[in-house]
Amino acid sequence: LCTQQHPCNRVTDRHTHTHTHTHTERFVKKKFFNSLNMSLTSILSAEAIENAVKDCQAPDSFCYKKFFQLCGLSQKSPQEVKDVFRIIDEDNSGFIEEAELKFFLQRFFPGARTLTEKEIKSLLTAADDDSDGRIGVDEFQTMVFS
Repeated sequence: LCTQQHPCNRVTDRHTHTHTHTHTERFVKKKFFNSLNMSLTSILSAEAIENAVKDCQAPDSFCYKKFFQLCGLSQKSPQEVKDVFRIIDEDNSGFIEEAELKFFLQRFFPGARTLTEKEIKSLLTAADDDSDGRIGVDEFQTMVFS
């Protein structure tokens, strides 16, 4: 539990458990998203990420080339692109699978929308050079720098 003094931790509160539990959940989620975002923002500017995500808020408006340019990823080194790939590869399988692509924007900016099926298929088609249904690190790099 959070060790900070917080109004929801008062003994006199009838709903101490509920409030504490909710506070703890928010604390853990915030900590997770901050660590995720902190990793990305050590490579990309938070402002650039936010602008890139805002640019494709409408469903079916995601364009990977424009997104990578706006967030600054296409101007980064090959090693930095690999580092971003590892962040997006949520299950650490060495590949970005279709299920992970749905949450692609959320890996950059928590609270962003999910990609549509059309956008997911388009992204896979653009990057999946060996047609195995997933994106490897080399395929990701090729897509980012294309």
